[in-house]
Amino acid sequence: MPGRVHLDGIDRRILQLLQEDGRRRNVDLAEALNLTPAPCLRRVKALERAGVIRTYVALVDPNLVGLMLTAIVEIKLVSQARARSDSFEKEVSKFACVLECYQVTGDWDYILKVMITDLRDFQAFLVDRLTSLPEVQNLKSTIVLKSVKNTTSIAVPPNDK
Repeated sequence: MPGRVHLDGIDRRILQLLQEDGRRRNVDLAEALNLTPAPCLRRVKALERAGVIRTYVALVDPNLVGLMLTAIVEIKLVSQARARSDSFEKEVSKFACVLECYQVTGDWDYILKVMITDLRDFQAFLVDRLTSLPEVQNLKSTIVLKSVKNTTSIAVPPNDK
């Protein structure tokens, strides 16, 4: 894991503003920060080089492109041996409908966030793809009824935490 990057108040504000609008023009960003454009751009480029800003993306509305069903799937593997976990992770990473995959502690080994068109396609995904993986022992799925909070913006903690 890389070391933590020291961020001052201006860096934190840059991150906040760019998380709100990643297409914000440098001149507008500089104005919001009471900086001139050149030092503002240097700071943004430094954050990019340090890996603090990993990339810029367009956030797509899933409903408008036909992804009407979101589900959380909990997975129990046959064993927690490294080879099984590695194999499972490699295979599940190939599924476009899996947006997030977390290895977790507790009763389950992995939790997936799945976005897919409808219940029929979700059933086919579970039966034909997920449960056919030899590493999967058991799974439990939960259909999301409503998204109460869904953000890509992170709260950057102070350096002394």
